[in-house]
Amino acid sequence: MPELGIGVDTLPSRAWGAEWKAPVPAIYHRWADFLASKAPRYTPPLGAPSPYWVAAEQRRWPAFAIALDYAGESAAPVVVDIRPATPGQDSVYVVKTMFMAPDSRGDRQPLALMRVYAVQERGQWVFSNALPRDTREWQHTTVGPFNYVYPASHHFDRARAQRAVAFADSVAGAFGVARPSNFDYYLTDGPDEMYRIIGLDFFPSSTDGGGFTAAVDRLLVSGNPSLGEEYRHEIVHVVLASLPTRGVHSLVWEGIATWLGGTLGMSAAESRRKYAAYLRAHPGVTLDSILAEKTYDQGFRPGGAALCQMVLERGGMRALKELLGAGRTSDDLESAATRIMGMSWPEIQREWRRVATRQKSKGQST
Repeated sequence: MPELGIGVDTLPSRAWGAEWKAPVPAIYHRWADFLASKAPRYTPPLGAPSPYWVAAEQRRWPAFAIALDYAGESAAPVVVDIRPATPGQDSVYVVKTMFMAPDSRGDRQPLALMRVYAVQERGQWVFSNALPRDTREWQHTTVGPFNYVYPASHHFDRARAQRAVAFADSVAGAFGVARPSNFDYYLTDGPDEMYRIIGLDFFPSSTDGGGFTAAVDRLLVSGNPSLGEEYRHEIVHVVLASLPTRGVHSLVWEGIATWLGGTLGMSAAESRRKYAAYLRAHPGVTLDSILAEKTYDQGFRPGGAALCQMVLERGGMRALKELLGAGRTSDDLESAATRIMGMSWPEIQREWRRVATRQKSKGQST
């Protein structure tokens, strides 16, 4: 059961003018039941209809609860507000939940403030995402497989969109997978708006590059206006999501997208150059240190990119695809890399640093 914030009253109210509070207890308990049905991980199981969510959104988005990906496994939910979405109307309620996560000292800190909407369906309160409400007045333009959605204030760059389509086609061709189709691509003016439209009114990592992809939901949101219609890192995730695997280690998954599409607003070539300089200045950084807990600042994405490049150079596309399908754990990654490359893990680490510190990447262009 999620905790109750001081602003949420689930007891019957006799206060004058408090009629709007009448549905609050029922909405709170439905929301608590939904969160309990998804614990300990909040990602909904695909193909399992939920009695707690709007049916139309479940048909549109198989993973449907879009913002819950940001809640984290260890975060504790605290319901901080339930009230009418429009004052004076009681058909739609907004539900705000703060997810609290432990810090290094064990104290709880706010991780994400999530906003969903409660509506009546089939005689019960059910929930819906912020995305369709926050973007219902936005413009739509389709270029190739991408259905671009953007505010009226945005100047749509068709040339950039066409380059994005060509890039997606080139990645699909190189990996022998089908070109993506009918993918919704939202354009925002920055990370804060990106998080807001998916239902996060607070999220501390709003400077991490500004991209979000839910491939199973056929959804990409760009929060970096400098990349906008051509967010190559996220497009790689879109294209390669169709690869048949038993799971991809996050170092490899982020690495392949960085190797091909860049990261943090940098092109692939620029990120390689900057990471090479960083490694030369920090000789203690290794693959092991990057994989260790809480070492993201040592270059998780470009470090993974160098590993992908190294595997391709040694074993070709077959080897790289094998690495992409090796499994999710670090043990899976180490076992696959040593088998694919025919090298011990210490040898791989030395070769990784040699490849990663080169100024240019063999056979690669931006």
